[in-house]
Formats: sequence, structure tokens, C-alpha cells
Amino acid sequence: MTAVVKAVARFASFDGCRSPDAAVVRVAGRPLAVHRIGRFMRTVPIGAKGAFSLVVRPDHLANRFKDATLPPVLATPIMIMMMENAALNAIKPYLDAGESAVGTRVDVIHRAATPEGVAVVASAEVTRTDGKRIEFRIEATDGTRTIGSGTHERSVVNLAALSERLKNRTA
Repeated sequence: MTAVVKAVARFASFDGCRSPDAAVVRVAGRPLAVHRIGRFMRTVPIGAKGAFSLVVRPDHLANRFKDATLPPVLATPIMIMMMENAALNAIKPYLDAGESAVGTRVDVIHRAATPEGVAVVASAEVTRTDGKRIEFRIEATDGTRTIGSGTHERSVVNLAALSERLKNRTA
């Protein structure tokens, strides 16, 4: 164990992790992920917020890539993409160089149709963290009403390690 981890060990408990050179450290009951022994992931605070906005254009419409008989309204997958981007924007300030976060779960209700030309804002707020896992409350509005809401989960990843795993899968 490195000096940093030994020092933290006096005040923290360790949970096992799949990697032999990593662990999840809990300080005062709150998780703090250790990517590699001695290198800590920054803590993402509960309540961190992010947003993503766009004006609904023809490429965003359900009748363009799902069902041509639908009226020209915002497609659900585009709304979800906006919500995921809002969640990523909420945590970007807390990620180290070489890190990002991938979506692992989405549970959304699309509440109202939004026509072309309307500005939509998606927002996300961190509600829970557990090591590399981060949970969010997500919402999309069109300026007058909520058009979608739900929950989302992302997992912090090391981009180089992810690229290496993908390379091994496609080889």
C-alpha cells in the first residue's frame, strides 16, 4: 500500500473491487473510488447540476427516423440523449484528465409532444454516488412545461482502459 492509502486507511474502511490494484474507500460513510492505489477519483457532490439545450430541428423528429406517419415532434431517443448530456455536464468538472462517464441505466417518461422549432432544455442533478456509479434525477422542459422526467445512472471510466478493452473485443 502506498503512503497515501495507508494514511487514509486510518480514517476509512475499504470495500473490495474487481481490480487487484484498486479499492473503494469510504470516508465517514461516503464512497471515494480509488482507480489505482494512491490515485483518488474526485468526489462528485450530491446536488451537482448540469444542463443541455437544443432547438428541435428536422433531424430530431420522430417521423424522420422512426415512423413516417407520426406528426413532426421531438423523438424520445433525442430527449434521452439530451438528458444524458445534461448528466455528463453535471459531473465533467469532477472528472480527471483521461476520464469520462458512460450511461448504464435510463428510466424516463416522455410526458408531452414538442414540435419543431421549440427550444428544449434538459437538466440533471446528482442524487447519489457509490464509487464510480453516479445517479441523477433528470428532466426536460420546453419553456412552459415538463416534457420528460426520470432517473439516470452513469459510471466513471478510464478512457484508455475502455479503448483497450474495446480493441480486444474487435480484434
